[in-house]
Amino acid sequence: LEDKAKMERRKKRLLEKKNKKPSDEEREGDRREGIQDLLRWKVAFESKQSALNHRTKSPPLPWHFSIGQVAHWSQVENFSLDTTLVKIAMLGEGAGAWVRRSDGVWTYAILKAREPNGSDPSLVFTVNERRSTKKFPMSKWAKWVRLVA
Repeated sequence: LEDKAKMERRKKRLLEKKNKKPSDEEREGDRREGIQDLLRWKVAFESKQSALNHRTKSPPLPWHFSIGQVAHWSQVENFSLDTTLVKIAMLGEGAGAWVRRSDGVWTYAILKAREPNGSDPSLVFTVNERRSTKKFPMSKWAKWVRLVA
């Protein structure tokens, strides 16, 4: 609940900042929140890796990924916006990708389906062993979907 409120405040600040230059205090606050997100990601990654009893020094090869597996930071590709969108648009059903979950952690998911919705088509990913799905409209791809590096 606290994280949800924090995300809402951050969203509101980002919308307000669109038309004005951010102050040093605002930038520092954003930097702190980014560091906190990174620490939460690290804790979640380590706990899930520990639970899977899969501790390795180097990230596993792509064919060793399992649905719901937390990404190592080196596995999440960070390309330019245009490159990322083009490559995501080319994903075929059954292809794997990293998707950002609501807790900010990137996990491995499989593309289940494409849904053509006019000007904003969606990708539907299977995100865990229970076959739960998460749907991303094209307007969210660049922020919430990454290719396997």
